[in-house]
Amino acid sequence: MPDLIVSLEKHFPGRVTYRDSAFLDTLIEQFQRHGLIERAQACPLGQFFKAKPFSFSGVLLHQLMLRKVERKKPEEGQFYLGNTLCRFGIAEFALVTGLNFGKSSSLDELKEHLSSDQIIQEYFNGDSKVSFGQLKDALKASTNPEDAFKMGLCYLIEGVLNAPKKTTTIWGDSLRMVEDIDYFFKYPWGKLSFKKVSKGVQKDMKKQLKHYEEKKKEGSSKKQKEAKYSFNCYATALLYWAFEAMPSLESKFGENSGNQIPRMLSWATKTNITISTTLLVPIFANRRISSILSC
Repeated sequence: MPDLIVSLEKHFPGRVTYRDSAFLDTLIEQFQRHGLIERAQACPLGQFFKAKPFSFSGVLLHQLMLRKVERKKPEEGQFYLGNTLCRFGIAEFALVTGLNFGKSSSLDELKEHLSSDQIIQEYFNGDSKVSFGQLKDALKASTNPEDAFKMGLCYLIEGVLNAPKKTTTIWGDSLRMVEDIDYFFKYPWGKLSFKKVSKGVQKDMKKQLKHYEEKKKEGSSKKQKEAKYSFNCYATALLYWAFEAMPSLESKFGENSGNQIPRMLSWATKTNITISTTLLVPIFANRRISSILSC
């Protein structure tokens, strides 16, 4: 067995906090209001609108993070699941999400597709420094379906894939780029999203353990005796990947509708079932690992 970054005897209760589920629900609600769901499902980012209900579990992601081992490559995660060393890298992320990982644009090419700032002028008074909260408010206030669709696509990128705080400033050029919607869809959002996910996977679990132990010494309440840390990225991709890796997760918490591409379309979570640490520990020790994963 390879050495875990945090040894088994030092594993501690915790959960990862993440905002994407609420953001996606808001976006779907706004697209429904404008009659845009079918259009959204048919677009190159349609997998996020066709996916079945899949509840994010911060407890499950924390248990996955506790199984980290030292990485062979800085950009990927290495996890020891059952008795198998499994990799979560860009190939696995692409298989799960189906995002575009094509060639990045040069600065000159990018500038060619940022000629219009109609949305910025009309909804944000010409100020390209737009917070995520402002984008959300503008999307909700819009009465123009075409503008709502374009702002919704930016909202998907900025909210679901980046999961920012309300006050976080979004990438202003995305509001210009979406005016050239074909170019927007060709942009390699997968590469940008994976960089953020990779950064999340790099969370220092020894540091989280230290914080947890300090809280215990402070004599805080039971609720506070659980480690909590955030992922500002598309963290749900790691959970889809975990369901692929550990068949026992499906039997207890998930429903699989067959091998679909991207893999996120294959999965739904069962309703009215709480994913707890007690139920997860034996699952992570199970030796059955899916052959679909690169290990």
